[in-house]
Amino acid sequence: MLEDRRKFARLNSGFNVEYSYSDRICSVDDKTATRNISAGGISFTVSGIIKNNSKLKVRIKIPKIGWVSGICRLIWRKKYDQRSGCKWLAGLKFIKMEAKDRDILAEHICQYFGFLIPKRRWVR
Repeated sequence: MLEDRRKFARLNSGFNVEYSYSDRICSVDDKTATRNISAGGISFTVSGIIKNNSKLKVRIKIPKIGWVSGICRLIWRKKYDQRSGCKWLAGLKFIKMEAKDRDILAEHICQYFGFLIPKRRWVR
């Protein structure tokens, strides 16, 4: 039996996600949907010009809550659309996220799996 090496439970869900990427040669701003998401990372389709180890700005719409945002690093990618070759399925790791957004995301995932967690209150 294969051992699951994942640190975080994955939520297979199609949340709306917006991402942006830029380097010295080009830039990409796109919208898509998540394939899965966890407290540690996210999977969705990206443009084929984005290479491994690239940093992307992401915004994820959590249902009934709103948008959370952060910075991700592209860890892996594989061809998704064989006809055009321009879309790749990618796995990204969260490398920077405000504590408030990280808590919102973690709470949503925990509640989906039935874990009870206390509500947090943020002071502005």
